[in-house]
Amino acid sequence: MTITVVILLLISFSVSTAASETSIYIIHMNLSAKPVPFSDHRTWFFTTLTSVTTGRKPKILYTYTDSVHGFSAVLTNSELQRLQQKPGYVSFTKDSPIKLHTTFSPQFIRLASNSGTWPVSSYGGGSVIGIIDTGIWPDHPSFHDEGLGSIPSRWKGKCEFNSSSVCNKKVIGARVFNKGFVSYGPQSFNL
Repeated sequence: MTITVVILLLISFSVSTAASETSIYIIHMNLSAKPVPFSDHRTWFFTTLTSVTTGRKPKILYTYTDSVHGFSAVLTNSELQRLQQKPGYVSFTKDSPIKLHTTFSPQFIRLASNSGTWPVSSYGGGSVIGIIDTGIWPDHPSFHDEGLGSIPSRWKGKCEFNSSSVCNKKVIGARVFNKGFVSYGPQSFNL
């Protein structure tokens, strides 16, 4: 009888541990399913996420609106399953650390040519991506802007560094997207 109780306790501990583990997921939503009362997609995404999150504050890392509509969030497996039942849910992709070592971007970021984000976004048609980089050293002489003309007036990019003084007429736009990295922790990336 004692052995049976110990086994049941171990099974229930492993089930509760697995249910509470979180991962980062990129959630693709159908914007046309957004209920009218929501003034914008971000409010809808957050409300939807709040409705499936239990025992902790929901956290949206990023929202996506240009090529695909959706958001990335930290979820448990059970929260992801509840989210899949919500109106407007299309699909998910589990985010995971990727070792940097290639110049073949579509394959590197695991874009499938026949399904998912890439074909839904018309293979990036109409999008301009200058550089996706692991970082720059803005103080390096190659980034000085002496002799360059003004920034084009049509430029709509942003300069988001720890210090806004880093951007100039050569480095006209740069953003930091590290919330997933911070959520996983640097030890996950084998840097």
